[in-house]
Amino acid sequence: MKVAVFGAHGYIGTALCTHLELSGHQVVRVSSRTGGFDSGSGLLLPNVSLASVDAGIYLSQSPYWRPDNLRPEHLTNVNVTSAVLAAEMVARAGGRRFVFTSTGNVYQPGFAPHAEDSPLRDDEPYAASKVRAEQSLTSLGGLVEVQILRLFGVFGPGQEGRLFPRLCDLIRSGRPVTLFPGPQPDDGSGLGMSVVHVDDVTAITELLLTGPCLSPINVAHPEQVSLRTLARMIGEAQSTTPTFVEGLPPRTHDLLADTRRLENHLPRAWEQLPAQVHASVNPGGRK
Repeated sequence: MKVAVFGAHGYIGTALCTHLELSGHQVVRVSSRTGGFDSGSGLLLPNVSLASVDAGIYLSQSPYWRPDNLRPEHLTNVNVTSAVLAAEMVARAGGRRFVFTSTGNVYQPGFAPHAEDSPLRDDEPYAASKVRAEQSLTSLGGLVEVQILRLFGVFGPGQEGRLFPRLCDLIRSGRPVTLFPGPQPDDGSGLGMSVVHVDDVTAITELLLTGPCLSPINVAHPEQVSLRTLARMIGEAQSTTPTFVEGLPPRTHDLLADTRRLENHLPRAWEQLPAQVHASVNPGGRK
């Protein structure tokens, strides 16, 4: 297949392009590095053209989504407007499927695992932009078949600026990991979460370029973990024992995925999560 990858030079994009090419696909890379996006506005530039593709994958993310650096217009341009422009471009180039990477953060906060039909939120800028993008892409109708992936807690070797590398740095330096308790007095495990290794994201994305459309679909490892458990896995991989402190106030939610749709429709052999964590901390070898 010939696949256009938007956001090809980001963390997931780099891994995905390598995976697709090793699998025999032809990849067209589109990113700000290739001149595909205006770095100031976040808009997909009109000079980008696709001669012919079979599918498109949209991974582009605005860096301006945190409360301390929020730029709402840029966030909307990258996450919503440019995603729709990219889908239309893929359709004009003959593409039949457009894969859009959304996030598990689109769900209303709660402690139960989120199924794909769980209520969505619109009270936080980043999540709201992803919800708007999902809705806008779905409204394209028959122009192109849209496959939405809701990713939970992506991690892997070489990642920067996210929860996993921050935990690695904390534990390596001997600083404590803060665990916020839940509503139950005996809950000292910290945030409950679903995570997924970047290699699983790339493999699942490739599978969803063809076959039945399973939109939307949660993408996460079937094994759920607490922040305490994840920190202990990282500590074991670093031959270090992590320390913990209790934070306040109690947390108001976990971030857990109901993965039954993924497991039912894309059955696969999952590598054990501790082994994936070890390989991410020590990419030169396997546990």
